[in-house]
This record gives sequence, C-alpha cells and structure tokens, in this order.
Amino acid sequence: MLARYALAYLATGIVFAAIDAVWLKTMAPTFYRGAMGSLLADQPRMGPAVAFYLIYIAGIVLFAVAPAFAHPGGSWKTALGYGSVWPGAPCSPARRPRSAI
Repeated sequence: MLARYALAYLATGIVFAAIDAVWLKTMAPTFYRGAMGSLLADQPRMGPAVAFYLIYIAGIVLFAVAPAFAHPGGSWKTALGYGSVWPGAPCSPARRPRSAI
C-alpha cells in the first residue's frame, strides 16, 4: 500500500515537474517579467522552490490521487473531482476571485 502511494507521489512529481518546466521556460521571460518587474529575483531560490513543490505534490496525491485509490472503481474522474476542491487546485472554489458586491 505504501509503495503504491510512493509510486503515485513519484509519478505526480515527474508529470508536475515536466509541465511546470515548460510553463516556466515559456512564461517567465515574458509574462512574469512584464507583470512583476523588479519583484522577480534574477536567480530562483531553489530551497523554497523545492519545499513548495514537495508540499504541493503531496497535496495533489493526498487530495486527488488517494481518493481515486480509495473508491472502488476510482478513476481519473474521481481524482479530478476531489482534486478540484483542494485549495491548491487552479479551479478550486477557494482560489476563485470574489466578486465585488
């Protein structure tokens, strides 16, 4: 059982790292530099970045992958459903901007 979650953590980390590497390579020079200007460091701080990724990937496994494992017949739909309500997910209700009333 633990090996299954370790493999899920490793696989999630590899996929997340690949997607994020493409995103950062294509968007950092244009979008982030333009939007954040001098707030962006010249060189990334690897310690905080690694800590963030380890915690973020654990959240993905805990809130999306683990429920899919736990439900009989769990699938990618189960993982998507549970993962979308995690506060770290881009489509989570907690991350949506609040409208002005």
